[in-house]
Amino acid sequence: MTNSFFTFKQFTIRHNRSTMPVGTDGVLLGAWAQTHPDTRTILDVGTGSGLIAIMMAQRTQAHITGIDIHQPSILQARQNSQQTPWAKRIQFHTQDLTTYHPQQTFQLILSNPPFFHNSLPSPDETRLLARQGLNLTPQTLLQHSARLLQTHGSIQIILPYNLINQTIHHAEENNLHLVRQLTVHTTPRKPPKRVLLHFAKQQPSHTPTINTLYLTDTDGTPTPQYRQLTQPFYLDR
Repeated sequence: MTNSFFTFKQFTIRHNRSTMPVGTDGVLLGAWAQTHPDTRTILDVGTGSGLIAIMMAQRTQAHITGIDIHQPSILQARQNSQQTPWAKRIQFHTQDLTTYHPQQTFQLILSNPPFFHNSLPSPDETRLLARQGLNLTPQTLLQHSARLLQTHGSIQIILPYNLINQTIHHAEENNLHLVRQLTVHTTPRKPPKRVLLHFAKQQPSHTPTINTLYLTDTDGTPTPQYRQLTQPFYLDR
């Protein structure tokens, strides 16, 4: 059984009422996402327990909004953020991205979306909705993110590697340009499992930066690159 909470260096995430418990995917995106000193508005789509939103509050001075269609997750995300030093800069709303029309646009959008179309269905309908991507396809995410981004904004996401081609295609359809890509393998002997993608509204002046990350060595030891990336958050780093 999954523990009801996960402790990081500067905050604790309780996730027993969230559809998206703390996992490696969310931590990777929260640690890898590129920010700038002038980043002031961030949107976390499918925030779940609020993990990525809170990680970005630790990393930046931005005002961060998290949205999710699952109200119990939003209630728990609010409770999690209230226990951090950054609570005044974080807000959460029970909201569907497709009907989200805030007064502001965002400099940065992040999402660890539930793109698990090939996994076995969950018996719980709310978890099924959140985990299977029935309400948030790559096309939907990118279309509405493009609508909500500022002119110089970017969207950065993590997803299963087998969705990379269709996701890049949908990004191009919405005039979003690939800036960075990080392909993630659990070990050097296994095929890629995840990919992190960074798309910008403005055409970049350079070709996309493409890198590879191995989470562990062949003996199961976390790699130096993975340790360095997650060092500001994991207790054992």
